[in-house]
Amino acid sequence: MTINQLVYNVREQMKAVWSDDTKISNRQIEFMINYLREKLIVQQLQKGRSISSNIKQDLGQVSIQRIDKAATGTILVGRDILRTTVIVPQPIELDQQDLFTYIGGLDKQSSIPYKTKATARWNKYTKYSSKESLAYYSNGYIYITNCSNPSLRYINIEGVFLNPRDVHNFKNPNGTPCYDPDIDNYPLSGRMVDTIMDLIKNKEYNLYLQLPTDETNNATSPE
Repeated sequence: MTINQLVYNVREQMKAVWSDDTKISNRQIEFMINYLREKLIVQQLQKGRSISSNIKQDLGQVSIQRIDKAATGTILVGRDILRTTVIVPQPIELDQQDLFTYIGGLDKQSSIPYKTKATARWNKYTKYSSKESLAYYSNGYIYITNCSNPSLRYINIEGVFLNPRDVHNFKNPNGTPCYDPDIDNYPLSGRMVDTIMDLIKNKEYNLYLQLPTDETNNATSPE
């Protein structure tokens, strides 16, 4: 089910609740869906459940470049430091854990150990791992230090992202979009759909009761 279909289903379910004068746009409904998706994912993972493949998104072929060590401040040390050339969508966070499920080669076999920025800060003081490759996320970019292949130009990143729509601009190696919100399924487990619908109807709607009303009483379907 696409995000547009989910938004449409919310509107249909809420017709009896939302008056003609209630200005809730499709964008606001999508925001609610994204927020509740994040909340449900975090709740499930905190209960020890595994990450469903239905909620993961793949960023395809992500370009990286060698950068000056000064750009990383004092956090990382190493012979070669690489960084993505584009901003990577923000992942969902869980107990100081960023939900990146894979960072590494395009072959999906050569993964690079990932650490949070806070953990990476102390890696240089570790006797046995200070010279090992690692990846971390900072200011929207993925950094890779001590890369065994300094001529590497592309990596693959997979994860669970706060706003699935942010993946739209990333491309697969064959040039196709990694995610087209108009035709691709929204990254959501099927069992979460009914829960999100119920939460919007019984809780989230109340947050929008203070929105300005349509004084002309001729509201059209908001965009």
